[in-house]
Order: sequence, then C-alpha cells, then structure tokens
Amino acid sequence: MSVITEMENKAEKEAVSIHCTRFYQVPDKPMFTGLIKISELLKLDQQDQLKVAEFSARTTNSPEEGYQRAVESTRARRFGRWLATGNNISPASILLSIRDEDVKMDNATYDEREANVTDDFGLRDANSVDLKIQPDCKIWIVDGQHRIRGIKELAEADQKKIGNVNIAFTLLWELDVTAEAEQFVIINKTQKAVRTDLAERFVAKEYKRRGEVSVMADPNSPIFKKAPWLAKAMDVLDTLIDPDRKTVWTDKVLLPNEIRAKTMTVTQSAFTNSLETILRPKLGPLANEDSYKICDIVDIIDDYWNAIKENCPTPFEPRSETHIPNDYALQQTVGVSSLHLLLTMLLNDFKGVLARDRETRTRQFTELLAVPGITDVSNWDRKLKDPEGGDATGGKWTMMGTNQKTFKVVSDKLYNEIRKTEAYKDLIEKTKGS
Repeated sequence: MSVITEMENKAEKEAVSIHCTRFYQVPDKPMFTGLIKISELLKLDQQDQLKVAEFSARTTNSPEEGYQRAVESTRARRFGRWLATGNNISPASILLSIRDEDVKMDNATYDEREANVTDDFGLRDANSVDLKIQPDCKIWIVDGQHRIRGIKELAEADQKKIGNVNIAFTLLWELDVTAEAEQFVIINKTQKAVRTDLAERFVAKEYKRRGEVSVMADPNSPIFKKAPWLAKAMDVLDTLIDPDRKTVWTDKVLLPNEIRAKTMTVTQSAFTNSLETILRPKLGPLANEDSYKICDIVDIIDDYWNAIKENCPTPFEPRSETHIPNDYALQQTVGVSSLHLLLTMLLNDFKGVLARDRETRTRQFTELLAVPGITDVSNWDRKLKDPEGGDATGGKWTMMGTNQKTFKVVSDKLYNEIRKTEAYKDLIEKTKGS
C-alpha cells in the first residue's frame, strides 16, 4: 500500500517535522535549506498543504494573486520517468515559501539545536533547526512545481521506487505574496525564460502598486524597465477585450494560461509590445497622462481598428465553416505591430487635428486608411498560393516575417501610401492652421 493510500485512510492530518539549516542572506530575513523525503513531501500534498499561485484569466478570482505558469503535464511526467530510472539525481532545489500570515498564526515554527559543534561547512550547529509545519499551514511552490507534480504522479504508480529519496529544498520565510512573486520573476528572468505574458502581468501590477520612484529604485529594477508604458498598455488591452465593450478585439487575445480558442489571433505579449511606440514616456503620442487617460487611449485605438475593419472587413468576419480568421494576419503579430507603428506616425502628424468626437474621428481614420496596402485583403492572406507555382504561401505582408524590421518596413510602406492621399493632405493643411 502506498503512502498516499495510507494517508487517505487516516481521519486526522499530521504535523510534519523537518530537520534543516537556517541561514540569512540579509538581516532579519531567515531562509531554510535542507532535504525532505519524497514521502514527507507527498504527505504535505495529500493534506492539501502544497499550493501553487497560478495565474487564472477571466475568472471571478483576482488575477493579481497569481503569477505562476500552469503545469504542463507532459513536462511533469517526463521528470518523473527520468527520476524513476534510479540512476539520475535532481540536485536543483525546489523553492518553497511559507507566507507571513502562517508564520504569525504559528502554523509554522522552528526550534534551534544547541550550539556546540561546527560542521564540515563551517556552519555552527546553532544554525540547525527543527522546522515544524502544522496541518493548516500552506506551503507555496515558487519554483519546482513540475518536479513536484512529476514526483507525485510517479509515486502514485510506484511509491516504493522513490518514497525514501531525498529532494533538496530552499524555504522562504514570512514573505507576502508580492515579495514571493518577485522572487519567481527574478529567478525565471535570470536563469530560464519565464513566459513573457506572466512576467508582464507582474511588472504592470507592481508598477501601479508601488509607483515609479519605488520601482525604479529597486535593486532589481532591470525587470521593471518597461513598466512605465507596459502598465498602461496592459490597462488598454484589458479594457479593449472587455466583453461589454464588444470591440474587434473581443475574444481575439490569448491571455496567460488560457487554452487558445479558435477565435484567438494574437497573444497578450504581442499586443502590449505593439503599443510601446504609442505609450512610451516622452516619445509616445498618447503618453501624456494629463491629455490622455486610459479611456481616451482605448477610444482612439478602438476607432482606429474600426476604420481598419471598414476598409478591410474580410479578416474580421466571424469564424465559420468557410471562413477562418487565423488565415489572415491582419489581427496577428505582423498586422498588430505594423499597424500600431503606423498609428504612431499618424498621431504624431495630426496632434490636435483629429476630432475628439468618436464618429468623426473614425471617419477621419477610415479615409486615411483607404489605401491598397490595407484594403487589399490578399496582402494579409496567409494561405495565398504563390502565383508562380512555388511552395511558399502568403500575401505581400505575411511573407515578410514577424520581426521588428518587418514591422517597420510594412508600416513605412503603408505610411508612404497614405501620404499621397487627399485625406492626408487635407489634414496636414489643418495642422498648419492650428
């Protein structure tokens, strides 16, 4: 009978004691490191004490409480099978956290051992402690959730193989969720790539919570370098995709940890990054907070995209048996990035000239954007066959790739087309008189 099955048969939960080493990297902030048997780790899991602060999009729960990636089952099982061979080790520590609320409630405590021995590492035995974790204590997995999930699945299949195996751990002590999330981002941005969309959510939230002065003074400020415009871009996106607004972006943007629906055409990161030139402090045409609130920015971008839809309606048609929106790049990375660069140029040209009422402004955009580069749907068609019979498929813009150089080339070509139109010339004349 496995440990998991045995525990299921027990009526009461049990406290778990772990002998480990306490250390400090900075004063008054203890951390703990040591080894924990997989059987003990599984006991904590079975008692529902191991938790993951997973980001969840579009739920009644606040997304600000979650920062983690969703577990990839395949990756977790791969680790379990690898460990099960008996010839492999996992030297990397899992990073755990017991938050301040559990420490204050004495759900987690520790007792020091006597200080009379110096071990081989030069650590006095006073650093050795017995950590006692009560059944009500939550232990948050900051880094290592795939390893733990893989271990759990393997143990359910064959507990004897790994029950006595030790896993190295480091335990953060008495942090709040924000400090814990910050550690997650720092670890993943410096050691391995964290999904950009999750990191962006954290950066934007922290910027709004702490303010620019605090964030930029942070020793880890490099992870916040995009924050001054990213926080605003995230608000713009979240407003645009609000189902109540019913914009062209409703159900089109893939948020963190969502399963891609057939209606989705672009990721959160691609969309928010495309807004940098519009919102970047001092340089972006909509960056002035005194002139442009979030609602103003959203209305302008919404009007702009309604004008694009008016000029090239096919990519925006609802999905059907005969029409697949993802066959067109207009609302994908190349379209979004190129067209927002174009919007930056137009807004710089027409400051103070574009109408404030939305109906008139949409009409102005519609007239400006009525150029072949936009209206010709074949330019955005990803499935278009090579007229010369080659293997490559795609229209004029979709064949060029999805890098910054491509976005600049496409936006420049569209801008040059627009500058030749009467609508552009008329607005330019108005700027001279304003």
